[in-house]
Amino acid sequence: EAIRREGAALEHASEELKNNVHIVLEAVRTDGTALQFASAGLRADREIVLEAVQRNGFALQFASDRLRNDAGVVVEAVRSEWTALKHASEELRANRRVVMAAVCVNGMALAFAREHLNDDRELVLEAVRRDGSALRHASPRLTMDLEVVREAVQQNGLALEHASATLRAERELVLEAVRRDVSALRFAAPSITADREVVLEAVRICGVALEYADAALQADRELVLAAVGQDWGALRHASAALREDWEVALAALAGSAWAVELVGPTLCGDAEFMSEAARRDWTVLRHAGLEARACRAVMLEGIGRSEAALELAADSLRGDRSFVLEAVRRNPLVLAVASVEMRADREVVLAAVQGDGSALQHAAVELRADREVVKAAVRQDPTALRYASEGLRDDSALVRLSLRPVADAVLD
Repeated sequence: EAIRREGAALEHASEELKNNVHIVLEAVRTDGTALQFASAGLRADREIVLEAVQRNGFALQFASDRLRNDAGVVVEAVRSEWTALKHASEELRANRRVVMAAVCVNGMALAFAREHLNDDRELVLEAVRRDGSALRHASPRLTMDLEVVREAVQQNGLALEHASATLRAERELVLEAVRRDVSALRFAAPSITADREVVLEAVRICGVALEYADAALQADRELVLAAVGQDWGALRHASAALREDWEVALAALAGSAWAVELVGPTLCGDAEFMSEAARRDWTVLRHAGLEARACRAVMLEGIGRSEAALELAADSLRGDRSFVLEAVRRNPLVLAVASVEMRADREVVLAAVQGDGSALQHAAVELRADREVVKAAVRQDPTALRYASEGLRDDSALVRLSLRPVADAVLD
C-alpha cells in the first residue's frame, strides 16, 4: 500500500520485496526512479525497466548495462526525458536512430551523441530546428553550412555565436539572428557591427544594442537618437561627445529621469540644460549632482513643477531666505516642505498664502494666529480659515470674509 502511494518507499522494503516482480512493477509505475531500489536482477528485467523509463526517462541510469544498450529501452527513455541519452551505452549514443529520437524531443540531446553524428547534416538540422543553440555541438563543417546555421538562428538568434566566422559576416544571416534576438549582434563580425543599416535596425528593436555597435556608429547622432528613443539606457553606450549633446540627452531623459546619471559631466553642470530638464520632468533632480541641486535657476524650475523638489535642493538653498521666498511665489505649497525657520518667517508665509490660501496649514503656529496672515489666506481661499488658530476661527470679520464668494474675496 505504501508503494502504491509512493514508489520510493521501495527503498525501505526488505530484500525479498525488492526482488518481487509485482511489488517492483507497482513501485516503478508510481515513480520510475524507484528502479534504483530494485534488486540487480530486476534492474535487468526488460519489462520492469521499460515501465520505469516510460514513467521517467532518468530511470535509465539505474538499468543494467545490457538494457542501457537496448535500443528499444533507450528510445522509450529519451522520449520521456531527452537527457536520458547520456545514460545510454556508448554504442547507442553512436546509433543514429536512437540519437534522432532524442533530438526530436530536444535538439540539445546532440550534446550526448558520439562525435561522428555531430557531422550528420540531417541529424544536426533536426537538432537546430528544435533548439538553435544545439549548433554549438555541430561539427566545424556544419557551422559553415548556411542552411544549417540559418535554421539555428531562426529558432534562436543567439545561435549565431556558434556559426563560423565567415557566416557571422553574412549580412542577411546576421539580420535574421538580430530580428530573432537583438543581443545576437554581439556575435556578428566587425564588418557587420560597423554596418549602419544593420545596427540601426537593431537599435530600433532594442536601443541598448548600441553597446555592440562599432565606435563610429556610437558617435552617429541620428543612430544614437533612435537608440535612446527606444531605450534611454542606450545613452550609456553613446560616445562621450553625444552624451554631452542637448538633444540626445533630452531624448534619453524623456524615457526616464534616471538617464541624467548617464549624461556627460559638462552638460550636467550646465544650468540652462538642467533647468530645461527639470522643466520637462522635475524628478531628474533626484538623480542630479550637487552642482545642479545648488543652482537656483535649476531648482526653481523643478519647484515650479512640484513642491517636493525643494526637498532635493542643496542645504545652502534650503536655508537661503531669498530663494525660499522666490520658491513659494512660484509654488506656494513649497511651504509644506520648507524648514521650520522658513515656516515661521512672516514674509515667506505671507507670500505663500497670497498665492494659495491653503498653504496656511503649513505655517508655524504663531503665524496661524497672526490676523494679517490669516486674512491674506482667507482672501485667497475662503476655506483657509479652518487652518487659523482657534481664536481667529471665531473672528467675526474673518468669518464674514470666508463666507463671501471666492471671486469677491480675491477682488477685495
